[in-house]
Amino acid sequence: FVAVVIYLPIGLAVNCEWSRLSVDDCVRTQRLGEAYCEARRLPGDSSQTTLWDYSGCPRTNTMRSVSQFICVIAILLFHGTFTIDLRRDAESISDE
Repeated sequence: FVAVVIYLPIGLAVNCEWSRLSVDDCVRTQRLGEAYCEARRLPGDSSQTTLWDYSGCPRTNTMRSVSQFICVIAILLFHGTFTIDLRRDAESISDE
């Protein structure tokens, strides 16, 4: 529950400025490879890629990533409890 509260409203409100990763940064700084970066050029701007640059505020993006991970795990566990509960019900009906 806490991760949802942090991830959704606070994570969206406490964002850093969005910026695209330049082709030069993609190749030189991130070392993603020239072919990979060239394939992801932004159609309207040949100096930018379709990738986002998260290097400006790593703490905020780390908090958002960890919160998102916790939310996904919580949803999977919630789904798993239904599966286990329904299996027990099915076993008890077949025993009768």
